[in-house]
Amino acid sequence: MIEYNNKMPIVVRLIHILYDYCPTGGLCHIVTDDNNIDNDSLKFVINCCKEEENLKRIENEICIAICNIMLDFTLEQRAALFYFMEEGYYYIDNDLLDENAWIYFWKDNEFTKSEYFLKWNETLGKILINSMNHCG
Repeated sequence: MIEYNNKMPIVVRLIHILYDYCPTGGLCHIVTDDNNIDNDSLKFVINCCKEEENLKRIENEICIAICNIMLDFTLEQRAALFYFMEEGYYYIDNDLLDENAWIYFWKDNEFTKSEYFLKWNETLGKILINSMNHCG
């Protein structure tokens, strides 16, 4: 099972807030929409947010927070969190995304790490290949 990180609910909540104010994902869309969750992409978004023309954008601080927190996760944890959200669990009350919910989800789906990566192969391929996207 992929290890739970107690900052995962924070990322989920921040992503929900981001889309409340910026339905396209704004500067963070290459992470939150395109699943570019490698270190280079996260750092790219942070640097993009720090560019002069982007400093006053409404989503700026939220995008930086999302990416900074995700840098503390392993690539496996990032991919697993996005899979968790894409499978329909994103709508839950964020307070329910605790370690017990995480364990239950993965136990219920009976995925090993290798089975998980095979199941999400297409998206993981994008993660590894598309680290050079442009700011949106």
